[in-house]
Amino acid sequence: MKVLSQETNAISLELDDDEVVYFRGEMLRGRSFGVPWWPPYPFGSPIARLIHGCYVLNRAARRDDQPVLQLNGPSGLGRFQLITLAREDRYFVHPRHLAAFAFQAGGGLHTQLSRLASPSCWGIHHPLPVVVHGPGAVLVYAENLYRAAVTVAAQAEYIPDQIVAFDARQPFRVRALHPDHSPLSQVINALIDDNRICFAVGATLHVSPINQPQRHRWRLILHVLIHLALIPLIIVVLKDG
Repeated sequence: MKVLSQETNAISLELDDDEVVYFRGEMLRGRSFGVPWWPPYPFGSPIARLIHGCYVLNRAARRDDQPVLQLNGPSGLGRFQLITLAREDRYFVHPRHLAAFAFQAGGGLHTQLSRLASPSCWGIHHPLPVVVHGPGAVLVYAENLYRAAVTVAAQAEYIPDQIVAFDARQPFRVRALHPDHSPLSQVINALIDDNRICFAVGATLHVSPINQPQRHRWRLILHVLIHLALIPLIIVVLKDG
């Protein structure tokens, strides 16, 4: 898919021949294309996608009478950004900002179980991150999203929820605001929004400058329950490792 035109909170995409695009139905502008019976990539980070409403998606394919897909975002300050993925590319995408995707043969969306053993992934609240791999394209959406990828400057830090997408091959670390190693501090660092994520100088990120609001209480409770449910998987991953 290619960008035909774009303005604040709206985008028009030209679909390629034989290309299938999956997108959030609430963003559709124009006639409906329909919802598939089976979610796309059903085993690709299903928990995170269910929480953020991007598991069951609408489906669109190019037609002679409808070669263009037009999408509108829910926020007056929103902006779309298309990320094109080569075959070797691997990208982390925050499921809250995942608007649409289309993959060619060999591309897709998958779950990285190995990240369950990564303290950094727990620190950014994504123990099972959504990782997409090319070839293909991913459309992201966020408030005041920068028009292009941002190059990380020296000593730059970001709130995890500001990060829309980044190259999953780039190393990163999490700076905890409760740095002591007591069990209580570890739990706090895994659950609250006060951690900071740091990348190497020169890394490229897709960033929203507007901080996301704090989680509602029910979301925090759900977040804790999901983390507890993942404990058996963590044990399996550590045992196999």
